[in-house]
Amino acid sequence: MLRHVFIGMTLCLGVTVCVAQGAKGSSTGNFQGKWVVEDVLGYAGTSGGTPVAKRLLGETLTISPNAIDFDGDHCQPSKGFVVHAVDTASRLKADYDAYLNDFKLPSKATLLDSDNCATVFRADDYSVIFGWNGVMVRAYRDK
Repeated sequence: MLRHVFIGMTLCLGVTVCVAQGAKGSSTGNFQGKWVVEDVLGYAGTSGGTPVAKRLLGETLTISPNAIDFDGDHCQPSKGFVVHAVDTASRLKADYDAYLNDFKLPSKATLLDSDNCATVFRADDYSVIFGWNGVMVRAYRDK
């Protein structure tokens, strides 16, 4: 009897740990790699405008487990990265005063987040969206 209780508790603990890791994690997993900026999606009121946007086209965003590199800047999050699902519309509005329809993102998106680096939205299997100096861009996985 005691053996069955122990096995049941072990299974329950294992399932709990797996579910918790799926809901929120610190791995950059699906974000890791090189992403090439191909589209400008919009500008903030205080952005660098067209000159900055043109300069960003063709630039490579590199995401590693411990850093983001883009446009000559290297950012290491002081508390690490967090990957989690967000309500896309409310996050875009809060962070960028932007609207979901402008970016062709799902209503729930996976976000690579940190306390001091650019946030990166996972748009689909092949692209990410992020803001840089007030310019919102879409980047595609480099092959």
